[in-house]
Amino acid sequence: MSNISTLYIILTVLMGVLTYHLFKINLDVFHNTNDQYYTEKVKTETCCNELETNTTKISRTPFFKPIKVRVDNEIWQYSVALILITILFVSVKTLMILVYNGSYVDEYFHIFSGISFFETGKFAQFYIFQEEYLRGEYVSFLVGLYMKVFGKTIFAAKLLPMSVGIVNYFLLYYIAEKIIPRKEFVLLLLLVYTTNPWILFNHFYIRMYVFYEMFLLLSLFLFYKLTSELKINNVFMAIFYFILMIALNWINYFYSNDSGKYLILLVNGLIFLYVFLFEIHKLELENKSGLFQLINKCIHIDTRKKLLIVFIALIFFSIIFDIQEKINFLINGDLLYTSSEDNKYNTFFFIKNLVFVPFFFLSLISSLFMKDSYQKMVHFIGGILFTIHISSSLDLQIIRGVVYFLPLFYLISIYSASKAIYLFNNTYFKKRFFICISLLMLLSNFANYPADFFEKPGVPSEVHYIDYANTYACINEYFEDYLIIESSPFPHISYLYNVSPDFVLITQTETLKQESYYFDENDLTYKTIYRNIPVITDLSKIKNSNEKICIIVREPSKDQYIDQKTYNYLRNQYSYKMYKNMLIFFN
Repeated sequence: MSNISTLYIILTVLMGVLTYHLFKINLDVFHNTNDQYYTEKVKTETCCNELETNTTKISRTPFFKPIKVRVDNEIWQYSVALILITILFVSVKTLMILVYNGSYVDEYFHIFSGISFFETGKFAQFYIFQEEYLRGEYVSFLVGLYMKVFGKTIFAAKLLPMSVGIVNYFLLYYIAEKIIPRKEFVLLLLLVYTTNPWILFNHFYIRMYVFYEMFLLLSLFLFYKLTSELKINNVFMAIFYFILMIALNWINYFYSNDSGKYLILLVNGLIFLYVFLFEIHKLELENKSGLFQLINKCIHIDTRKKLLIVFIALIFFSIIFDIQEKINFLINGDLLYTSSEDNKYNTFFFIKNLVFVPFFFLSLISSLFMKDSYQKMVHFIGGILFTIHISSSLDLQIIRGVVYFLPLFYLISIYSASKAIYLFNNTYFKKRFFICISLLMLLSNFANYPADFFEKPGVPSEVHYIDYANTYACINEYFEDYLIIESSPFPHISYLYNVSPDFVLITQTETLKQESYYFDENDLTYKTIYRNIPVITDLSKIKNSNEKICIIVREPSKDQYIDQKTYNYLRNQYSYKMYKNMLIFFN
């Protein structure tokens, strides 16, 4: 960990200790603050559960059912602001997929695997560095389903992360409502979430990261629902939510095929451990049959036996999941395509999110004094995940790998700010404090936007979007009767823009050794496994052709597919047009 992050943690801990001792010096202030906090929380919850005699029609609609809009001015203001932020969130997501046609090469592994699944019943085989690329089968399946329903376009594919992002928004809102007592801070959290560039990116990126965000928030949501049902001894609903949590972990573990799944598994392991130790005993089965009596005995075993079971389970799972190997990978692992030094986590958290970090650490410290077990657990999970990420190998510290954690990071930070406001007894100072904190957090958000984000909403040095729309519009308009030859890792992209490539040009023979190609003994030529597009390896076939030829070359990856001699020949013998990262050669 760098000096700046170490110093920052030390200072924050000292601030927390100082705050605690200040509270201890004046116990009356401490208790009054907490009493005020819980009084307001109870008041808010009571307000939200009152008779709905004054509830307007909008609160009865399924979409806004959680929003209790009443005659009370304060509740009206909150409800209207919440609806406006929600509309802004959905509008921004929709506008992004309407305005930006760009996409990144990794997304096409999922796109074409999904299309193939609904065409042939199995995922397409794609390989990268001699390994089959299928990270997140649920992503491929769902994006294929979306394109089956809405058409085989990039727009249809982008609807998937957008819709998952909307689900995440409401999950975050639900959790925030249970944790943050002051409604204006709930709104601040949703506004930060709506305008954050990395969240915008994650809800635009067709990969498993947006699902990891959903899995994390859904785990916290199900944890709350499960413990709530256990408290009132609702056996049926408790079992229902428990089954949902099992299903979530089943999907995550068996169909993610990415190391990020272990973090979601860890979160749920902590949740199950907590429920087993501190919550399950609240369940009382009324059925007196032998089986139910046995289950009751298992539920109500004493703490020492529970700890023994936990110890044995930890040994078992450490062997099953090879924990030692996972820890070694976390500390020493490497990635071929990692982020730049400017985007490592020390910089990302302690500089780019500087406003949030002190509140985040103060919130973790204050969790020691929380009465609410759900709040404590959420903070504990947030602290564990932050520690894992910040202590991981620098090579593993990538923005796309931490975006799933950001909603929880902002939730915990803003919770701390909502607690700090109780230190002010004067309403004037409370309002000024809220305004200042809101401005600082939102300005920090906007300062995080990369310079070219509104042109191509990717991640610098990690995910670079390319807009193919203009290129293929040109091909469809001017080269309809040409022989179309692609030289790229994904010649299949053309199909999404109504262009069918006749050949793939590859003069770098090493590329043909990848499993994405096979040698057809009947035609004595190489072909792509997906779509069976013939491969041209000899430039003489192009030189001796009398047909009109259009060759598409993607600049970023051209060296993997054509050698310098071939490239120079095309530049000298053909006319060409340049479209950002793409070249169109034609005779």
